[in-house]
Amino acid sequence: FRSENDGNLWTAINENLPNLVIKAITVNTKGHVYIGTLGHGIFKSTNNGDTWSEVNTGLNFRDINALFAYRPDDIIIAATNGGGIYRTTNDGQSWSRTNATTSRRLSQYTNSFYEELNSRNPVASNNGEGLFISASKGLNWSPEDTTNIRELDVNCATQLPNGLYMIGLRYKGLMVWDDLEYEWVSVGNNATGVTALVRNSKGTIFVVYPN
Repeated sequence: FRSENDGNLWTAINENLPNLVIKAITVNTKGHVYIGTLGHGIFKSTNNGDTWSEVNTGLNFRDINALFAYRPDDIIIAATNGGGIYRTTNDGQSWSRTNATTSRRLSQYTNSFYEELNSRNPVASNNGEGLFISASKGLNWSPEDTTNIRELDVNCATQLPNGLYMIGLRYKGLMVWDDLEYEWVSVGNNATGVTALVRNSKGTIFVVYPN
């Protein structure tokens, strides 16, 4: 769906889409919209969603968990379900797999990305392995050194204005990293899992809990 009046009215924009099970969306600096589907890979729209075209050349796994736009160079990064992390440097014309496949869990269970506060580097959150960061525009990935994070089943993550991480867990709510105690501390409602987490430019945190 698309809104052109701050969310007051929404219009369906499903032209040319064979599968409406859409799990991810992102936009590059040209205004091109990318969506990731379940089973049919990635589609791109260059006309604000009026029509869509399939852009799957080189993408061998078609279940897409997450998309990320590295805006300084208009690189799109895609996390697949079981096939690793791919990226395109030519606006979707072709995709190549990154070194994320060196970790089995990172390859299979990466389910969200966010932008690191200062560097603008992409960070991947992963069930079972925690957080991974790329300082090479999504080409290579290395684990973030955060104690015990592999035991927490991270579903999504963001970075607070003070630079510390906040993570949304698959089953146990939100946690933030405490530099003084050197441990993860629960915040908010921890009786249920978190499906999505985002921070705006003013530092406001938005979180989605399942029904």
